[in-house]
Amino acid sequence: MVPGKDCNCRKSERKNLENSTAEKPKQIAMDKDPKLSLLPAKLWERIFRRLTPLQLLRARAVCRQWRDLVTGSPMLMGRFGGVLCGKGVMDRNYRPAIALPVGELLLSAFTIVGTGSWWAGYGPGVTMLALRECSMTVAVLFGVLKQTPNLEWLDLEDVALTGSCKPDFRMEKLESFNMDNPGDIDVPLTFLDDLGEVFTGLKLFRLLRNVITSDEVYGSVIKIVEAQQNTLESLELCNGNFLEALCRMENLRLKWLSCFIDFKSDSHWDIFCRKQQQLEKLLIMAKDYSTICDVTQKLPNLKKLPLDIMSGSITKADFLNEMPNLEKIDINGHLNGLDFRSAASPKLTLFHMVNATAKKLVQYLQKSPNLSVLNIHECVLIGDSEHPARFQYLNELVLSKCKLPPNVLMALCCQNPQLEQLQLRFLSTLTDEMFLKICKELPRLRFLALVSCALLTDAVGDYIIQHCVSLEKLKISGFTLSEEALAKLRERHVRMKRWFWPYPFDPVGGFAQAEH
Repeated sequence: MVPGKDCNCRKSERKNLENSTAEKPKQIAMDKDPKLSLLPAKLWERIFRRLTPLQLLRARAVCRQWRDLVTGSPMLMGRFGGVLCGKGVMDRNYRPAIALPVGELLLSAFTIVGTGSWWAGYGPGVTMLALRECSMTVAVLFGVLKQTPNLEWLDLEDVALTGSCKPDFRMEKLESFNMDNPGDIDVPLTFLDDLGEVFTGLKLFRLLRNVITSDEVYGSVIKIVEAQQNTLESLELCNGNFLEALCRMENLRLKWLSCFIDFKSDSHWDIFCRKQQQLEKLLIMAKDYSTICDVTQKLPNLKKLPLDIMSGSITKADFLNEMPNLEKIDINGHLNGLDFRSAASPKLTLFHMVNATAKKLVQYLQKSPNLSVLNIHECVLIGDSEHPARFQYLNELVLSKCKLPPNVLMALCCQNPQLEQLQLRFLSTLTDEMFLKICKELPRLRFLALVSCALLTDAVGDYIIQHCVSLEKLKISGFTLSEEALAKLRERHVRMKRWFWPYPFDPVGGFAQAEH
């Protein structure tokens, strides 16, 4: 997916919006109304920022003035995202199905040999570009990038590149580069050397699976990081031990680091901690409690903690007390009884946990008054039956494949009437009666996902219609709604989807995505 993508512009939607006879009288009237020109463009832009992407697309079709205002605003056009997908050849004769220029674009499954004249008018408006499962020469890729001078974010995933090419341009606005190679496609040895010449001020640099595969590529990565150390804030490198090289870079001031670190035996670990005290996020793969404690003591300013625990011997979460500035936690590991009762994170806003048996988790979260997102997947909660589950600012709740007492499930849902997003997935104890009570207690709910909750019946459709008056988006799987219920939801302009991938989002990637 394209990070931050708000919508896909479909050809049929565009035709309906621009060619609708119902819109044409409005267009003539609005163009001739002198009152419209009294408002400055900046004020219109502030008004339009409050619209959803689909509403913005419709507003653009109302009159020429609004069309020109939206099209001329990079901020507003950045709200639109497009997907071009085809298992064919993209050459100079190719013409895209999306005529409206978009700020975010995904090109998938193309053999790209050229872009033609359409890209010259299209490219300057693109600020985020993702290539998935495409193949091309390095020269063609550089030709595409040369015509996207406003590009801020570039993502290459499973892209088969051949040849080499020296770039004759720089990308002054590019801040984020991500490359992932899950298919183990060979990357030309000189590619990163060539690509590094176009970077001028990277803030995020990520090289994931099967990219760093040789000493030559390792050296190229070091050169890029050295060249970008004055601006680089986030660094994620899946292969290789880079700690010694990072310690030599005097101007490097990272906020986020994810790379292999041997906390026990690497002599450069202490040096790195002294130089990078400002570090806010560090991916930790821990085998024992002492490793986690060592990190928290040496880097007390951590705000985000993606923690992969690779041992069931870690039974206490007291290490969290050593990080008073912690705002986001992602704990992933096969833990049998992680005890939270003595832990506290007063600044916590997001908590995500996968594959754990947690003791007194709700009691711990009660000490986090600013908690806004709670995401629990494949977990067992123990010892929280007697604790309240009221969180004043909780906006999003995700419970997936969890084993928790029915009273804890109901407390989490019903004691937080301000909830706007709720996802309930694979919950074997959730009944129609319980769901009805949840609907009654959540008047502000805008997004609801129900996936494979075995005890729910088609009656939930009536409960949603009667009580979820603010609902804007509904995703369901495992049961169907009646045609009458579907018709009523459509009348209320609720967007619906009958199936979606059940696994929760990945906060490790999500943090970077949201920040950049």
